[in-house]
Amino acid sequence: MSRGEIVQVGPPEEVVHKPNSAFVANFFGVENLFKGEIIRCDSTPSSGAEAYNAIFKAGGLQLSVIADREGPAYAAIRPEDVVVSTELAHSSAMNNLSGTIVAIEATGPLVRLTADVGVRLVALLTKQSLVSLKLDTQTQAYFSVKAAAIHIF
Repeated sequence: MSRGEIVQVGPPEEVVHKPNSAFVANFFGVENLFKGEIIRCDSTPSSGAEAYNAIFKAGGLQLSVIADREGPAYAAIRPEDVVVSTELAHSSAMNNLSGTIVAIEATGPLVRLTADVGVRLVALLTKQSLVSLKLDTQTQAYFSVKAAAIHIF
């Protein structure tokens, strides 16, 4: 609810992972929330339903996403969907961003990394991964996100 109005109804998993507004995303702590625009939406379906390969742009950030329209939009990326590596990954992830780690915070069994990839991006990984990748602040790294993991609204 926001200002006495119901803003989203659905199963908890859906509301948390697929917010329909910036208010709901912020309420559930989405740390990677970008306000921008879908600048291109292909007319060929990419994943079966009525979804298409698209390009989302927010300032200097450009992402391959799955969307059904062009125009103003938000892109939400959950920190656990960001894969961190010290070398450019060869995978099915369409979005490979390079940047510098600016903060590391232990949060129980996981580590929260904040990186500058032209915008602020937060990723979660295990402590073991942090050590084995030899990551520290000021380390250059790659941050990969699958297009299907980016929620557009």
